[in-house]
Amino acid sequence: MCDYLTGLYNRTSFNKKYIEAVNELPYGTEITVVLSDLDGLKGINDNYGHFSGDNAIRIVAQTLKEACPPDAICVRYGGDEMIGFIAGRCDTDEITARIRSAIDEHNRHSKTDYKISASVGVVTDMLSDETDIEDLIRRADKLMYIEKRSKKLLNA
Repeated sequence: MCDYLTGLYNRTSFNKKYIEAVNELPYGTEITVVLSDLDGLKGINDNYGHFSGDNAIRIVAQTLKEACPPDAICVRYGGDEMIGFIAGRCDTDEITARIRSAIDEHNRHSKTDYKISASVGVVTDMLSDETDIEDLIRRADKLMYIEKRSKKLLNA
């Protein structure tokens, strides 16, 4: 089942797809979680309306989906948090750069009065019998918040 706003999987579907995927993978397979979180959603909603906030969420979801490999499992994990789960080796620097580049490109051509920005956290690990997807997501979330805080410090 997909999220109505973004077209990405919802959390319930993600959990099923994740279990299906890891049950088919051998231990030792590289797995990656890319967590992308919209910056300043409250400001967009407060200043430009919830329709604009929804649009920003859609843009971030689309950039994540397009930046990840085609077989990635992409999900709207929370309000403005999107996750890409990738099984197998991937270039995480390239994925992150593609997300940023796509958002920058959108902002250059957008006729809206607001700019979209997202913070990204990426964690890669090897699949084992001790792999815990929630732990991987928490680790990616911590890295994402480090980036988010550094942006706030730069803009202060």
